[in-house]
Amino acid sequence: MVIVLVGIAPVFSLLFGVDTGDAASVTVHGALMQDVIIFLGDVLIRMKTDYGEINTLLVVTGTILLLFLLKNIFEYLGLYTFTPIRTRVVENIRNDLYRKLLILPLSFFSKNKRGDLLARTGNDVQEIDETILKSIGISIADTVMFIGLVSCLFLISIPLAGITVIVLPFAAWLIGLASRSLKRKSPAMQEALGRLTTYIEESMRGVKTIFAYNNVPYCTVKFDEENRKFTRIKTSVYRHTDLGSPVSEVTSMFFVVLLLMAGGWLIFNDKTNNGLFILKPEAFVVFLIILVQLIIPAKNIANAWFNIKRGRASVARIKEVLRVDEVITQAANAVTIEQFNESIEFKNVWFRYDDNDDKKNNAALKDLSLSVKKGQHIALVGLSGSGKSTLINLIPRFYDPSQGAVLIDGKDIREYRINDIRALSSLISQDTVLFNDTFYNNIRFGREDATREDIEYAAKEAYAHDFIIATEKGYDTVIGNSGLKLSGGERQRISIARALLKDAPVLILDEASASLDTQAEQYIQNAVEVLQNKTVITVAHRLSTIRNADCIYVMEDGRIAESGTHEELAATEGIYKKLLETNM
Repeated sequence: MVIVLVGIAPVFSLLFGVDTGDAASVTVHGALMQDVIIFLGDVLIRMKTDYGEINTLLVVTGTILLLFLLKNIFEYLGLYTFTPIRTRVVENIRNDLYRKLLILPLSFFSKNKRGDLLARTGNDVQEIDETILKSIGISIADTVMFIGLVSCLFLISIPLAGITVIVLPFAAWLIGLASRSLKRKSPAMQEALGRLTTYIEESMRGVKTIFAYNNVPYCTVKFDEENRKFTRIKTSVYRHTDLGSPVSEVTSMFFVVLLLMAGGWLIFNDKTNNGLFILKPEAFVVFLIILVQLIIPAKNIANAWFNIKRGRASVARIKEVLRVDEVITQAANAVTIEQFNESIEFKNVWFRYDDNDDKKNNAALKDLSLSVKKGQHIALVGLSGSGKSTLINLIPRFYDPSQGAVLIDGKDIREYRINDIRALSSLISQDTVLFNDTFYNNIRFGREDATREDIEYAAKEAYAHDFIIATEKGYDTVIGNSGLKLSGGERQRISIARALLKDAPVLILDEASASLDTQAEQYIQNAVEVLQNKTVITVAHRLSTIRNADCIYVMEDGRIAESGTHEELAATEGIYKKLLETNM
């Protein structure tokens, strides 16, 4: 690029017949590039004498074209090399975020909105790609070009280049004024986008409720308000971003005008000047051309600076997730457990969802102790908020007790490997989670090495085989997002088939039949009865599903209030009998 620009000055001499003088006799001290320009002018004059004007012009223009072609080829090669680096960085950020989200405790998701987390893993990562990474790729080449062009300015004329360098800090100050305002507004834009994404996600998930309550107008108005807030903030951010280009361009033109005056003065006083203050007209033309070319990288660097400032808000939001304490951590010397042999014991367990709250009355579980023997079927009943689901969530270490311990085979589960602990149990909950995939893949989710025969056997045991093969593609039928193509009972039977296939020694049923009809409930009961050799822990509101439990624990306010068999509890005037009467 520099060679092309320097070579332009002698071309002017060739076209307009200006004699640049004898390179051997004319020397500009302290301005090497002017000597080069004079030398090239002398070479062109000799070529014109030897080969003619047209041939010389063809050689020069052809050389310039070739150099421009090479310049663009190398620019593309630079981008070609940087692009895989850029895309790999984005890939690694997404992978790190996803892995982090999968190891965070359930309490994290109860405190953070899913839509905001989706915005961080989607929009914020994309924002980093489009602002910071893209800007870095562009600014590397532009910075090199900027330094090279500024160096050429000094080689042409030290006084003019000195003026340029003196005024540059003023331009940086102007650009910094807008960027500081942009830094303040970018986090607000990302937060507003997170709220907007959350509202969309909640609306899609609750669309049936919206229709049922005829609340489309209300939801539309609420969405419009959130969208308007986001648009207002985004407009302000874009205005500040767009300000970077005109500020840098106006500043550059200010340089040009200033240098025209200074350069003109040096040329007009050429006869009285000497040494560093000599400036040839053709050298001044090259200086101005280089200065104009300097505007492009300077403008790109300014825009990159603005974009990086904007992208830092997304970086901060992603770091918030990556730096969250895992809470559920594995001991450094964790031991392996492959089988469940004796019992699960809750020993003086206290649990608070907020460990910073020391008030005992706010604990979800309060000094609770109970033991579940291998092969036993126990049930947990009680009013909502009594601590039933909290208790069972401690078994696979979704949470850890605030005080006390959960023991498996006599050892605190915090001493075992987390994956081993979770491999010991299968969970079937009221909110069945199915994926937008085939029946086959949904059932084998907990055991990837299962054969098709294993999967079909589990489906038959869960009374799911018949309705699966009745679909268009059988086990290869895609069940839709969250299994919405299926009834509640069918979704639960797929969930049970998944649990049967996993073949874990402990089965946890968390309100598994709460929202099902009688027939669907009977299917599930039949499927559970297959698990004769399993340890079953059932949380139930429907007391008809737990009549055959070996022991029923009645929970109240985080404690065990009553325990016994169905017949024993029904014969006493207590909480269970009242619950039984309300269930009839």
